[in-house]
Amino acid sequence: NDISAKNKLGFAHSQFKLMFSTPQIYKIKLKEITKMVYSKNFIEY
Repeated sequence: NDISAKNKLGFAHSQFKLMFSTPQIYKIKLKEITKMVYSKNFIEY
């Protein structure tokens, strides 16, 4: 369980690094996240 948590954290970190290295992708992802939050689909993910 601890290993999977670390893997998820590492994956999230690499995703953030990828997003911040390419601002265009970051903006698109931010829009997607914002849409998910406002449509209340965020809980399902």
